[in-house]
Amino acid sequence: MADYLYESTYSNQECLKRTYSGRYYYFIYHKVKEWLETHYPEIFKNMGGSSHEKLRFCMEHLAIEKKNKNFHMLALKLGVLHQIRVHADYHLDNEFTVSQVMILKKRKGSCMSITGRISSLKIPPSAGFSLCGIKKHPRVL
Repeated sequence: MADYLYESTYSNQECLKRTYSGRYYYFIYHKVKEWLETHYPEIFKNMGGSSHEKLRFCMEHLAIEKKNKNFHMLALKLGVLHQIRVHADYHLDNEFTVSQVMILKKRKGSCMSITGRISSLKIPPSAGFSLCGIKKHPRVL
């Protein structure tokens, strides 16, 4: 959908840029959410925060738990992409540039690549996650 909008010849380019930026962000958001629900359902279920924060908090927790910088990189990318989407949706008086859209478009591929690299990693049940009452990350409920 976002790629289709990106290629559109609709005359209101400002509208298009803001619309397809949201579509790119939500594609990434739902892919990462689905990935977390599949690979780390208990961590995802027990993590606090708003829906957008929850993805980043899960990745931060996994970065600490697994000692793997890929999780941290994904958390950072999600934060930047969320800020761009918020700018597109809510800061209508501020210029929204093609470069911001290009960041979203480029990061879509890199986020999917990172989830591919970490898909083989799995935290064993005995890792001491908060289900046993031990909270290793302050954002875990």
